[in-house]
Amino acid sequence: MPDMIYNDPGTFTFTVPPEKYRITIKAWGAGGGGADGTPDQGGGGGGGGGCSQLEGLVEPGVTFTITVGKGGTAGSPGLAGGMSQAEKDPAVSGTFKVSAEGGQGAGGVNGGTGGIASSGKTLFLFQGGTGGASATGDKGGGGGGSSAGPHEAGRTGKANTTTTGGAGGEPPLHGGQGGRGGTAGKGIAGSHPGAGGGGGSKDQKGADGANGKVWITW
Repeated sequence: MPDMIYNDPGTFTFTVPPEKYRITIKAWGAGGGGADGTPDQGGGGGGGGGCSQLEGLVEPGVTFTITVGKGGTAGSPGLAGGMSQAEKDPAVSGTFKVSAEGGQGAGGVNGGTGGIASSGKTLFLFQGGTGGASATGDKGGGGGGSSAGPHEAGRTGKANTTTTGGAGGEPPLHGGQGGRGGTAGKGIAGSHPGAGGGGGSKDQKGADGANGKVWITW
């Protein structure tokens, strides 16, 4: 089955090939950024992006506007990941729109919430995993949440245990692994597509979330 995959952040145009009348679109929101550690404790992990999938009938030659979300930057707090979306030309009759929100960035010790997904006529719609927290007084960072997959929600990043950083959420099929929280060091970035970045340990930087993705098959 032919396909077109968009992995880089930005806006693109997709045209339905000749003699093709049915397409499937999957969208992953970008991951949220992990929080930087403070002089006293580690930061929380970023949330994973949601995932939405839709299959439907289209006319050959119809164009879609594709948006791929950029991963959230780590910081104090971490920034949210961008939304990914595919929308049919509104000048053409009928609605065909698929979107997936990015995960929230981590705020201080708290992990970011996973992104949600939505579409006009949903086949599958799953939320990303929430980032792991860093408890007050602990020095390691929380793990990032995994992104959702086309058939399963994302998984929560693990909270840190004293100086040891929490593990990132395990990815579902076609999802991205959450970044590990820092252990006496920086957090680890979330893996593509759409996983949240790990929080930094004490006095260390958190890590960025992964970019989103749009995958079209026909």
